[in-house]
Amino acid sequence: MQNAALYRAPTAPSLWVLMTAQFERAEKITTRILEALEAGRTITSICAAKGMPSLSTFQRWCRSDREFDDAIFSAMTRGLFIQLHTVHDKQEAAVNQLIDPDQDTDPKSMQALATILRDQNHNKVALLTRLDKRFHDKIEVSHEGPMVIGWQNAVDTCPSCGHDFTDST
Repeated sequence: MQNAALYRAPTAPSLWVLMTAQFERAEKITTRILEALEAGRTITSICAAKGMPSLSTFQRWCRSDREFDDAIFSAMTRGLFIQLHTVHDKQEAAVNQLIDPDQDTDPKSMQALATILRDQNHNKVALLTRLDKRFHDKIEVSHEGPMVIGWQNAVDTCPSCGHDFTDST
């Protein structure tokens, strides 16, 4: 796992170093948390597991250690990418089930599943584009000279009242 290898526990006196018995455990827990996030698990499910820190402890670690917080953010972004691919796999399986002539499927249930998967896919992509700057579209528009905005082949007078649109007075 790349992120756990890059993260090093703080060497200056800190919460973890002062509690040396928990420091060793914290490094193992850190690796477990980063690996689970990169695998696409949520931090709430990770912290709910036995032997893992509570959400408040996890948040305190993030607030007190910028490197740890950055490592968590990177792991979450990679995990989101895994979640996106998992949704794609589920979509493909649902489509294959629908087109299989030997499979007896309820069309309404499959349509509901397709809708849920589409929404999940959209949400994952939307989150990725906000979290990972590599997914941002870079579009630049430049223009020189006057810009005329109007309707092509527009009428010059109002058909109802006869107002002349070309008259600027």
